[in-house]
Amino acid sequence: MHYFVCLRVLGLYALALQEADPKLATTPVCVHRTKSILDVNAQASARGVHRGMPLGEARSILPEGHFRKWDPEPYRGIQRRWLDHLCTFVNEIEPDFEHEAFADLTGHPDPVAMAIRARGYLTKQLGLEVQLGMGPSKWMARSLCGVAPAGMLEIVLREAVRSPGTAICDLPVNRLPVLRETSERLRFLGYTQIGRVREVPLEQLLRQFGEEGHVVYQACRGGWIDTLHPSYPDRSMAEGVAPEGGIQDLASLEECLRLLAKQLGSRLQSEDFFGKHLSLAIELESGVVQVRKRVFVKPLKCERTAWFAMKTMLESPPEEPIVRIQARLLELERIRRIQADLSGATDRREREISAASAFCHLRKVLGDECVKVGSELEEPRRVKVLRAWRDATGWR
Repeated sequence: MHYFVCLRVLGLYALALQEADPKLATTPVCVHRTKSILDVNAQASARGVHRGMPLGEARSILPEGHFRKWDPEPYRGIQRRWLDHLCTFVNEIEPDFEHEAFADLTGHPDPVAMAIRARGYLTKQLGLEVQLGMGPSKWMARSLCGVAPAGMLEIVLREAVRSPGTAICDLPVNRLPVLRETSERLRFLGYTQIGRVREVPLEQLLRQFGEEGHVVYQACRGGWIDTLHPSYPDRSMAEGVAPEGGIQDLASLEECLRLLAKQLGSRLQSEDFFGKHLSLAIELESGVVQVRKRVFVKPLKCERTAWFAMKTMLESPPEEPIVRIQARLLELERIRRIQADLSGATDRREREISAASAFCHLRKVLGDECVKVGSELEEPRRVKVLRAWRDATGWR
């Protein structure tokens, strides 16, 4: 079963505008898109303006407010900032909007606890409210994002993991992953909640909605899986370990590093990648996350090189017990493989350059007389005369 998480940062757009213009720190700020409010700051929220409110209504409440039409470019920087914080907790991220992203926690021993820790870390780093939803598909994670009452977040998330169909039964039908016309038709027929749609037989759904009836039937029961496509950071690869009981000594630390190196090396070789930029995120028992980065001269492309690199970066390990370690290789490049024939590399110029480089290195180390190419050899005069006589007379 997949465990997808949807994280939504509230107030991100307003914070970006306030950082760009400090004069807006005490002004109600609203960001709007398609004639509705997309984001507000604390001052605008205190005056009764909320996300999703029609733009005209918001202007009538806040005639003195600062209204800005949404444009993606001014928010790229703050989007990268919060996604970089998220990268220290999860390996695979798919950004959706500047303030929203999906993460894959499949395979983690306790995805709910990890998601809650990531949310708390983001809240601490950004100083903003972060909503969280979880489910076996992206649409369900988004539908459950922000619906948990205060103090009930963990209960709602664990319910979504244990019984997805039960977790969404009270949600409105417009949360289903179907066309807008389909959800409006369901509501017109009296099925306002997803749980009530489960009472409708599949045959009737197919008569009403055609092939989309299959989607309605599966989705209202917690099915209809849509997969996550990781795209942040671009050209990256990450693996993490969180051993039960934590890492208390050097022996357990080395064991975890070897496991990480094995996981990274296996993926690098199977996918034909190499990288030189390595980042280690170390979560301590106190909740502090240390990030160590280094650029290596030699490429990391197998288990041995990955282990050596991580061992080098952790020569001085933290004094506190470690809860989790994540290793991420950035700016990956494809390994360029050359098809060789019986005479070596197919490109003659590449063979000449490679041979000249090897000769130059040997001469620097062992001296100029250690190796010579054929064109530098001096033949005896007798050999030259015999060759000339043979060429002139044709004698063999």
